[in-house]
Amino acid sequence: MITHKDYFLVSIIGFFFGLLLLPVLNNIKLPFLKITFNSAFLIVVGFVIFANFALWLVYLLSRLFPLLLQIAKFVAVGGLNTLLDWGILNTLIFLSGIAAGWWYSIFKSISFIVAVINSYFWNKYWTFQETQTNTGTTRIARDYTQINTDSQYKPVSSPLQPVSSQPVSSQPASLKEFARFFVVSLIGFGINIGIASFIVNVVNPINLMRSISSIAVITPERWANIGAFLATIFSLVWNFIGYKFIVFRK
Repeated sequence: MITHKDYFLVSIIGFFFGLLLLPVLNNIKLPFLKITFNSAFLIVVGFVIFANFALWLVYLLSRLFPLLLQIAKFVAVGGLNTLLDWGILNTLIFLSGIAAGWWYSIFKSISFIVAVINSYFWNKYWTFQETQTNTGTTRIARDYTQINTDSQYKPVSSPLQPVSSQPVSSQPASLKEFARFFVVSLIGFGINIGIASFIVNVVNPINLMRSISSIAVITPERWANIGAFLATIFSLVWNFIGYKFIVFRK
């Protein structure tokens, strides 16, 4: 089931997805797309509309496959986190003019950490949302009876038993959950940074491409984003498994 809150949240995701995509598109300089005010406006508005349509379509399909709605939320949040990661990375590359080396690894670390923090709150309170109703009401224990060997009813439980009205504290559970999240994210952080840095700094075809052709098909900025994209795929797979079955397990 989806609510107005879901549409509102997915609109926010669509808005920031389109907004954070702009520095990425501006940095990789696609020959068929020039970033102007009009094109930027259409990109942002287009993703807001698309996000709402996608959510509505997934809702219809989730009547047949209930898990599909949660998967769609995870994909939407993952898309936002990815663009947040890439947007910050490309902004730092644009401001510094550095797209390789140790500074690239530092930039990638900063962008990934911000994306992970954003991911925690979105996944906790939306994707893997839990409704906990720990209240201080009185719990009533009913009298139960059983039939003894003489076919007589015999009470086996105590009468009405009040329970302490103090609310159950969720702090220990929250701390454990955050500890699990931190460990899973730390492993994902290592996977993301390690793969991205390896692809950009070790597997570097730019010089080879320039030796083959005078036209640099793969620029440093484009290769930096290719490295970020491949690293994101691996880390997203790990994060979904970790968040679903370790951090936010029911």
